[in-house]
Amino acid sequence: LTPFKRWEVLGNHQYGVCVAVTWANMRRLVTGTLTQEIYPNLKNVIDLYKTQNPFFPVQDMGMDIQLMLNHVRKNGDPLGTKPVAFAKLNVRNLEEIKAAIYIFGGIVLGMAVQAGTMNDFYEQKPLDYHPINEGNITGLHAILAGGYMGESRDDVRIVTWGRECTLTQICWEKLVANQYGEAWCVIWEESLGTEQFVQGIDLAALAKAFKALTNTELPITIPPPILTPKRKVDILWDAHKELHK
Repeated sequence: LTPFKRWEVLGNHQYGVCVAVTWANMRRLVTGTLTQEIYPNLKNVIDLYKTQNPFFPVQDMGMDIQLMLNHVRKNGDPLGTKPVAFAKLNVRNLEEIKAAIYIFGGIVLGMAVQAGTMNDFYEQKPLDYHPINEGNITGLHAILAGGYMGESRDDVRIVTWGRECTLTQICWEKLVANQYGEAWCVIWEESLGTEQFVQGIDLAALAKAFKALTNTELPITIPPPILTPKRKVDILWDAHKELHK
Protein backbone atom coordinates (compact mmCIF):
# COMPACT_ATOMS: atom_id res chain seq x y z
CA LEU A 1 0.00 0.00 0.00
CA THR A 2 2.85 2.39 0.80
CA PRO A 3 3.64 3.52 -2.79
CA PHE A 4 0.12 4.94 -3.11
CA LYS A 5 0.40 8.39 -1.61
CA ARG A 6 -3.22 9.48 -1.53
CA TRP A 7 -6.51 7.60 -1.16
CA GLU A 8 -9.92 9.16 -1.78
CA VAL A 9 -12.95 9.08 0.54
CA LEU A 10 -15.26 8.90 -2.51
CA GLY A 11 -18.44 9.86 -0.69
CA ASN A 12 -18.09 7.47 2.24
CA HIS A 13 -18.05 10.38 4.69
CA GLN A 14 -21.66 11.08 3.71
CA TYR A 15 -23.21 7.91 2.30
CA GLY A 16 -23.06 4.17 2.99
CA VAL A 17 -20.99 3.49 -0.12
CA CYS A 18 -18.14 1.65 1.64
CA VAL A 19 -18.52 -1.52 -0.46
CA ALA A 20 -18.38 0.43 -3.72
CA VAL A 21 -15.44 2.49 -2.44
CA THR A 22 -13.61 -0.72 -1.54
CA TRP A 23 -14.10 -1.88 -5.13
CA ALA A 24 -12.60 1.42 -6.35
CA ASN A 25 -9.64 1.15 -3.99
CA MET A 26 -9.03 -2.46 -5.03
CA ARG A 27 -9.03 -1.57 -8.72
CA ARG A 28 -6.51 1.18 -8.03
CA LEU A 29 -4.30 -1.19 -6.04
CA VAL A 30 -4.39 -3.96 -8.66
CA THR A 31 -3.90 -1.77 -11.72
CA GLY A 32 -1.37 0.51 -10.05
CA THR A 33 0.73 -2.45 -8.95
CA LEU A 34 0.53 -4.65 -12.04
CA THR A 35 -0.29 -2.46 -15.06
CA GLN A 36 -1.24 1.22 -15.39
CA GLU A 37 -3.09 2.78 -12.47
CA ILE A 38 -6.82 3.34 -12.91
CA TYR A 39 -8.64 4.88 -9.94
CA PRO A 40 -12.46 4.90 -10.28
CA ASN A 41 -14.01 8.24 -9.35
CA LEU A 42 -17.03 9.30 -7.30
CA LYS A 43 -19.42 8.92 -10.24
CA ASN A 44 -18.19 5.36 -10.79
CA VAL A 45 -18.71 4.60 -7.10
CA ILE A 46 -22.26 5.97 -7.14
CA ASP A 47 -23.07 4.06 -10.34
CA LEU A 48 -22.03 0.82 -8.66
CA TYR A 49 -23.89 1.73 -5.47
CA LYS A 50 -27.09 2.26 -7.47
CA THR A 51 -27.09 -1.38 -8.54
CA GLN A 52 -28.37 -2.14 -5.02
CA ASN A 53 -29.77 1.31 -4.19
CA PRO A 54 -31.55 2.38 -7.40
CA PHE A 55 -33.31 5.31 -5.71
CA PHE A 56 -30.12 6.82 -4.28
CA PRO A 57 -29.73 9.29 -2.58
CA VAL A 58 -33.20 8.77 -1.08
CA GLN A 59 -32.28 5.10 -0.78
CA ASP A 60 -28.99 4.71 1.08
CA MET A 61 -29.01 1.22 2.59
CA GLY A 62 -25.47 0.01 2.00
CA MET A 63 -24.46 -2.95 -0.14
CA ASP A 64 -24.05 -6.69 0.18
CA ILE A 65 -20.47 -7.60 -0.75
CA GLN A 66 -21.26 -10.93 -2.41
CA LEU A 67 -24.10 -9.42 -4.46
CA MET A 68 -21.76 -6.65 -5.61
CA LEU A 69 -19.08 -9.12 -6.67
CA ASN A 70 -21.57 -11.30 -8.51
CA HIS A 71 -22.98 -8.24 -10.29
CA VAL A 72 -19.62 -7.04 -11.58
CA ARG A 73 -18.61 -10.59 -12.55
CA LYS A 74 -21.73 -10.97 -14.69
CA ASN A 75 -22.25 -7.42 -15.94
CA GLY A 76 -18.93 -5.67 -15.53
CA ASP A 77 -18.13 -2.81 -13.18
CA PRO A 78 -18.82 0.85 -14.07
CA LEU A 79 -15.59 0.90 -16.10
CA GLY A 80 -16.52 -2.26 -18.01
CA THR A 81 -14.12 -4.56 -16.18
CA LYS A 82 -15.21 -8.03 -15.09
CA PRO A 83 -13.36 -10.02 -12.43
CA VAL A 84 -12.51 -13.55 -13.49
CA ALA A 85 -13.74 -15.05 -10.22
CA PHE A 86 -14.11 -14.47 -6.51
CA ALA A 87 -14.17 -16.64 -3.40
CA LYS A 88 -14.98 -16.31 0.28
CA LEU A 89 -12.18 -16.60 2.83
CA ASN A 90 -12.21 -17.83 6.42
CA VAL A 91 -11.97 -14.75 8.65
CA ARG A 92 -11.13 -16.99 11.61
CA ASN A 93 -7.89 -18.08 9.92
CA LEU A 94 -5.53 -15.11 9.88
CA GLU A 95 -2.82 -17.09 8.08
CA GLU A 96 -5.24 -17.75 5.21
CA ILE A 97 -6.07 -14.05 5.10
CA LYS A 98 -2.40 -13.07 4.92
CA ALA A 99 -1.75 -15.64 2.22
CA ALA A 100 -4.66 -14.23 0.18
CA ILE A 101 -3.34 -10.68 0.58
CA TYR A 102 0.06 -11.85 -0.65
CA ILE A 103 -1.35 -13.75 -3.64
CA PHE A 104 -4.03 -11.30 -4.75
CA GLY A 105 -2.50 -8.04 -3.50
CA GLY A 106 -5.60 -7.15 -1.49
CA ILE A 107 -8.96 -8.49 -0.36
CA VAL A 108 -12.40 -7.09 0.38
CA LEU A 109 -13.02 -7.16 4.11
CA GLY A 110 -16.21 -6.64 6.09
CA MET A 111 -16.05 -5.86 9.81
CA ALA A 112 -18.00 -4.47 12.73
CA VAL A 113 -17.28 -0.96 14.00
CA GLN A 114 -17.48 0.40 17.55
CA ALA A 115 -17.57 4.02 18.66
CA GLY A 116 -14.03 3.51 19.93
CA THR A 117 -12.96 2.26 16.51
CA MET A 118 -14.03 5.54 14.98
CA ASN A 119 -12.13 7.48 17.65
CA ASP A 120 -9.01 5.46 16.84
CA PHE A 121 -9.32 6.46 13.19
CA TYR A 122 -9.79 10.16 13.93
CA GLU A 123 -6.80 10.08 16.29
CA GLN A 124 -4.74 8.28 13.60
CA LYS A 125 -4.15 5.24 15.79
CA PRO A 126 -4.34 1.56 14.78
CA LEU A 127 -7.98 0.48 14.85
CA ASP A 128 -8.41 -1.43 18.10
CA TYR A 129 -11.05 -3.29 20.08
CA HIS A 130 -12.58 -1.44 23.04
CA PRO A 131 -14.04 -3.64 25.81
CA ILE A 132 -15.95 -0.66 27.20
CA ASN A 133 -17.94 -0.69 23.94
CA GLU A 134 -18.44 -4.48 23.97
CA GLY A 135 -21.78 -5.37 22.44
CA ASN A 136 -22.17 -1.79 21.23
CA ILE A 137 -21.68 -2.20 17.50
CA THR A 138 -22.39 1.06 15.70
CA GLY A 139 -22.42 -0.47 12.23
CA LEU A 140 -20.81 -2.73 9.64
CA HIS A 141 -18.11 -1.49 7.31
CA ALA A 142 -16.29 -2.68 4.18
CA ILE A 143 -12.59 -1.95 3.68
CA LEU A 144 -9.65 -2.92 1.50
CA ALA A 145 -7.07 -5.07 3.28
CA GLY A 146 -3.82 -4.75 1.38
CA GLY A 147 -0.92 -5.66 3.65
CA TYR A 148 0.31 -6.97 6.98
CA MET A 149 3.39 -6.83 9.24
CA GLY A 150 2.83 -3.18 10.08
CA GLU A 151 3.12 -1.76 13.59
CA SER A 152 2.87 -5.25 15.07
CA ARG A 153 3.67 -8.56 13.45
CA ASP A 154 0.07 -9.73 13.46
CA ASP A 155 -1.78 -6.67 12.26
CA VAL A 156 -3.48 -6.16 8.92
CA ARG A 157 -3.05 -2.96 6.94
CA ILE A 158 -6.17 -1.48 5.41
CA VAL A 159 -7.51 1.46 3.42
CA THR A 160 -10.68 3.17 4.62
CA TRP A 161 -12.14 6.69 4.66
CA GLY A 162 -9.34 7.95 2.44
CA ARG A 163 -6.42 6.78 4.53
CA GLU A 164 -4.18 3.80 5.16
CA CYS A 165 -4.24 2.47 8.71
CA THR A 166 -3.96 -0.81 10.60
CA LEU A 167 -6.06 -3.31 12.50
CA THR A 168 -4.60 -4.72 15.70
CA GLN A 169 -4.76 -8.45 16.30
CA ILE A 170 -7.37 -8.08 19.08
CA CYS A 171 -9.46 -5.89 16.77
CA TRP A 172 -9.31 -8.64 14.17
CA GLU A 173 -10.33 -11.28 16.70
CA LYS A 174 -13.24 -9.30 18.17
CA LEU A 175 -14.59 -7.29 15.23
CA VAL A 176 -13.72 -9.39 12.18
CA ALA A 177 -13.28 -13.05 13.13
CA ASN A 178 -16.88 -13.50 14.24
CA GLN A 179 -20.45 -13.37 12.93
CA TYR A 180 -19.93 -9.80 11.71
CA GLY A 181 -16.85 -10.36 9.59
CA GLU A 182 -16.40 -11.54 6.02
CA ALA A 183 -13.50 -11.59 3.58
CA TRP A 184 -13.41 -12.05 -0.18
CA CYS A 185 -10.57 -12.54 -2.63
CA VAL A 186 -11.16 -11.32 -6.17
CA ILE A 187 -9.26 -12.58 -9.20
CA TRP A 188 -8.75 -9.90 -11.84
CA GLU A 189 -7.21 -10.53 -15.24
CA GLU A 190 -4.20 -8.42 -14.25
CA SER A 191 -3.32 -11.00 -11.57
CA LEU A 192 -3.30 -14.05 -13.86
CA GLY A 193 0.22 -15.24 -14.53
CA THR A 194 1.94 -13.42 -11.71
CA GLU A 195 4.41 -15.58 -9.86
CA GLN A 196 2.48 -15.25 -6.59
CA PHE A 197 -0.77 -16.36 -8.23
CA VAL A 198 0.64 -19.35 -10.12
CA GLN A 199 2.62 -20.66 -7.15
CA GLY A 200 0.11 -19.80 -4.44
CA ILE A 201 -3.27 -20.95 -5.77
CA ASP A 202 -4.82 -24.39 -5.39
CA LEU A 203 -6.95 -24.20 -8.52
CA ALA A 204 -8.96 -27.32 -7.70
CA ALA A 205 -10.00 -25.94 -4.31
CA LEU A 206 -10.69 -22.51 -5.80
CA ALA A 207 -12.83 -24.01 -8.57
CA LYS A 208 -14.87 -25.98 -6.03
CA ALA A 209 -15.45 -22.92 -3.82
CA PHE A 210 -16.29 -20.73 -6.81
CA LYS A 211 -18.87 -23.20 -8.14
CA ALA A 212 -20.47 -23.48 -4.69
CA LEU A 213 -20.84 -19.69 -4.56
CA THR A 214 -21.94 -19.00 -8.13
CA ASN A 215 -23.05 -22.35 -9.61
CA THR A 216 -20.60 -21.58 -12.42
CA GLU A 217 -17.41 -23.29 -13.52
CA LEU A 218 -14.19 -21.40 -12.82
CA PRO A 219 -13.26 -19.71 -16.13
CA ILE A 220 -9.48 -19.68 -15.73
CA THR A 221 -6.70 -20.82 -18.00
CA ILE A 222 -3.41 -20.02 -16.34
CA PRO A 223 -0.74 -18.55 -18.64
CA PRO A 224 2.97 -19.19 -17.98
CA PRO A 225 4.18 -17.28 -14.89
CA ILE A 226 5.86 -13.92 -15.24
CA LEU A 227 9.11 -14.44 -13.36
CA THR A 228 10.49 -11.37 -11.65
CA PRO A 229 13.48 -10.74 -9.39
CA LYS A 230 12.77 -11.47 -5.76
CA ARG A 231 11.31 -8.36 -4.16
CA LYS A 232 11.30 -7.30 -0.53
CA VAL A 233 7.71 -8.50 -0.08
CA ASP A 234 8.68 -11.97 -1.35
CA ILE A 235 11.59 -12.15 1.08
CA LEU A 236 9.30 -11.09 3.93
CA TRP A 237 6.76 -13.71 2.93
CA ASP A 238 9.42 -16.45 2.79
CA ALA A 239 10.59 -15.45 6.27
CA HIS A 240 6.99 -15.38 7.50
CA LYS A 241 6.39 -18.94 6.25
CA GLU A 242 9.58 -20.17 7.91
CA LEU A 243 8.51 -18.67 11.24
CA HIS A 244 5.13 -20.41 11.09
CA LYS A 245 6.23 -23.90 10.00
